[in-house]
Amino acid sequence: MRRGKIKKNREQLIKKREALLNKIRFHIDFIKGSLTKITRNKNNINGYHLTSKNANQKTVTKYISIKESVSVRKGIKNMKKVREIIKQICITADKLLSP
Repeated sequence: MRRGKIKKNREQLIKKREALLNKIRFHIDFIKGSLTKITRNKNNINGYHLTSKNANQKTVTKYISIKESVSVRKGIKNMKKVREIIKQICITADKLLSP
């Protein structure tokens, strides 16, 4: 009886993991970093800076125009969602490994 329950629980965890992996596909356009406004005058916004770390952990800053800022903000939001999904996948994988 106990083995059947464990097997069923394991199958549920595998299905949950697969569903979470499929969720990542919806958020494929993601960008790591943060946006800050660039102002030359007190009231005039000229654009944005996207700040992030590269592969060598060096801080990199790129200029983002006001037109591009909408898509970059969406990418940053998607990155937050992807991070949360990855956390959930890791928790599920840990449960699968434990007896």
